[in-house]
Amino acid sequence: MSAIFYHFTDEVLNNEFKLWKQNMLDGELLVYPYVEGTNPSEHGLLLISDIQASLDYWTQMGGCSVGYEHDSIRLTCQEIVSDIEELYPEDLSDIEAYASEKSILSFFSGDFDFYRLGYEDYRSFYKMQCEEPYLLPDSYKHLTEEELHLRYQRDISLSRLQSLYTVYGFAENGSEEMIGYIAIEPSLLSEEAANLSYYIIPKKRAQGIATNAVKAFLNGRRHLLGSTPLLAVIHRSNKPSVRLAKRCGFAVLSKHQQLIEKLPEGFFTMIYDNSADT
Repeated sequence: MSAIFYHFTDEVLNNEFKLWKQNMLDGELLVYPYVEGTNPSEHGLLLISDIQASLDYWTQMGGCSVGYEHDSIRLTCQEIVSDIEELYPEDLSDIEAYASEKSILSFFSGDFDFYRLGYEDYRSFYKMQCEEPYLLPDSYKHLTEEELHLRYQRDISLSRLQSLYTVYGFAENGSEEMIGYIAIEPSLLSEEAANLSYYIIPKKRAQGIATNAVKAFLNGRRHLLGSTPLLAVIHRSNKPSVRLAKRCGFAVLSKHQQLIEKLPEGFFTMIYDNSADT
């Protein structure tokens, strides 16, 4: 869930922003007045005009901010919407679009911080995966920028309808480096099931990090699974991924099990034991 905090001395602008907030229909983005002491590491970005002390605090805490000119004063901060001299409703919509596609800290589990994955990180992981065999289906390997962005928007829209289906990036506790992602999405093999996928950047492999991250993720999200079967479909040549899935509580799905009629050739289809202690 993304959030924008606003902090202005201009009462007219405050009122305009409140009206924009009331008219918003996108439940993925929350808008709040800034309260002193708010922790930006948990709450998205700050929209601010001329309140230097608040901006200094927000920046020191590692928060992201948007500034614009107010009475000929421009604050030194990261600008997301370019050339803002006065704040108009069309600028607010640009800020809304930015905030809804920003990686936002969602939950902690084990030794990892999990983020609702923003578009830039989503695209970065996609490009790395395209360079490796068997990680992506052929139909997904050569997307244009527009096609990839549409796919990302579809994933985000799906998460609004069903909280189980979300793509999460993960970083080690206290680190700002996103080192992989884990996603749960509807299964193409069964309407009853969901599908788990995961990826970790090459330099972090063979250290047990991916296994621990998937275990932490499953422990943090298993309450959302309920009785939904969770599958992992892994190419048979990707033996490290098969071993990872087994260590995290997955077992190869038997042809005799009635969940799906036909298993995909060349792949292991594995099913998660939600009752197992991972």
